[in-house]
Amino acid sequence: MDKVNANRNYDCYSGKEVSFDFACNYILENSEDAEGDMPRVAVVSDRAVAGYYYNRFENQFILHDMKPSLVMINPQDTGKTLKSVSEITAHLTEFDFGSGDWIVALGGGSVHDCAGFAHSMYMEGTLNFLSVPTTLNAAADSAVSRNCYLNVGLHKSMLVAEFSPTAVLLDPEYLETVPSKFKSNGYAKIMRLAVLGDTSLLTELKAGPDMRVFLEHVYKVRSDIEKKNPLLLTLGSEIAGSLETYFRFMNFSEGDALALSIYAAAPKEARNALSSVYSDFNLPTVLSGVTGKMVMKTLTENIKAKGRRPLNVVDYETGRWVIKNLTAEEALKVFEERIKAIDLQQA
Repeated sequence: MDKVNANRNYDCYSGKEVSFDFACNYILENSEDAEGDMPRVAVVSDRAVAGYYYNRFENQFILHDMKPSLVMINPQDTGKTLKSVSEITAHLTEFDFGSGDWIVALGGGSVHDCAGFAHSMYMEGTLNFLSVPTTLNAAADSAVSRNCYLNVGLHKSMLVAEFSPTAVLLDPEYLETVPSKFKSNGYAKIMRLAVLGDTSLLTELKAGPDMRVFLEHVYKVRSDIEKKNPLLLTLGSEIAGSLETYFRFMNFSEGDALALSIYAAAPKEARNALSSVYSDFNLPTVLSGVTGKMVMKTLTENIKAKGRRPLNVVDYETGRWVIKNLTAEEALKVFEERIKAIDLQQA
C-alpha cells in the first residue's frame, strides 16, 4: 500500500485490495472510542457495485464484530437527485448516526456525488467520509473534487455543495470490472485534464499505466489547473449537459457527451490530432441521433433557466485556454459555432 499525493489536505492510499483489508482498520484507528463503542458505518453504493464487491468489503468489518449497513441508490445521472440524498439521510437518521460515525462511498461518480451531498447536509458535515472510488471517473475526479453536484429534473448539476472526504482508498482492482459503456466517463475526464494541462496523460492512459503513478500525475495536473483558475475545469460542461438532458440522461453517457463537447471546443487546427486520440478510446467526434439545431435549442433553454446573469465560459484564445465572462447571448454564439463543428448536417 502506498500514499498518493492528491494535493489535498487528506490522505489518499493506493494498492491492490487496499479497500478490502485496510478500510475497517483505518476507520477504527481514526474514530473516537472514549466510551468503547464501535463507530456506525453506512456504505452507500449501487446494485451493480454492491453485487460485485459488497460481501468482500463487509467481511473485514465482520472480523472486528462490526456490521456496516448498506444504502443502495440509483447509480446513473437519473438518480443523482435530492431523492437519493433523502434516502441516505433517512437511513442515517433511522439508525441514529452521529458525529464521529462514517459514510463510505463505494461506487462511481454519481454515488460519490449523492453520498457527498448527504454528508454535507447531515449534522453539518460532522460525520467522517471514506471515499472508495470504483471507476476511473470517480478516482480521477469525484473523489478529489472540492464539490459534489446534483441534478434537478432535466437540468444537470444545478445543486452544489462543498465536499471533502476524510480519506480516499484507490484500489485498481475495481477498474477491471467497469462496464465498457461507462469507461468513457473516466476517459473524458482525463481528456479534459490533458487538453487543459498535459497531453502526456493520454499517452500514459493508452499504455495501460500503473494506476498509482498515473493517478498521482492526474492529481498533479489537476492541481496545476486549479492554481491557474478552477473554472477551467468546467470546459465542455455546457454542451455536454445539454446533450445529456436532451436524451433524459439515457442515450449519451456522461463521458461521451463531455468528450464530444471538448472536441467541439478545441481549436480547428487541433481536431485532426484529437480525432486519432478519440478513436483510440472509442470516443465520438460527431453528433448522432440528434441534430445540432435541437442541441442548440436545449442549450438555450438551459442557459435561460439560470437567468440572464453573465456566464463564465472556457474558450481557447491565442494559444491558451481562458475564462471569458459573457452575456447569455454572447455565450450562445460561441456554443453555436462549436455545435457546427460536430454536426455533420451543418458541415
